[in-house]
Amino acid sequence: MTLKRYLNLMTICTLVDWLLFVAVILFLNPEKLGNFALVLFYLTLFFALLGTFSLIFLIIRLKAQKRRPIFPEISLTFRWGLWLAFIIAAAIFLKKIALLSWINAIIGILFFVILEILFMSLSHKYQYEGEDTSNS
Repeated sequence: MTLKRYLNLMTICTLVDWLLFVAVILFLNPEKLGNFALVLFYLTLFFALLGTFSLIFLIIRLKAQKRRPIFPEISLTFRWGLWLAFIIAAAIFLKKIALLSWINAIIGILFFVILEILFMSLSHKYQYEGEDTSNS
């Protein structure tokens, strides 16, 4: 898949996700549908944020560093979008059930920062495995 095709597909899917999110807000009544409407609300919000943040991060990374391979950047920015979308959706959910506090937010963000550091160190290890990095 080419970069242009990926960007077009991701943009279309993200726009559809935002339209679905707006439709859930406008047409579903949580008092009548109960938890089903809330699940749809959080799912559509999560996927809309995931697509939006993934695209934003990818565009920023591609403009900042032009000589890097593109597909590792796509994987990295998608993962960053996933983390940020999950943090925001989880924060909104915790706020709804009155469990959001500064300490919970900080712990959640630290958890995802540590998880990302783990992913980056593992990908760095496999990326350079077998290459001679000595200065001989």
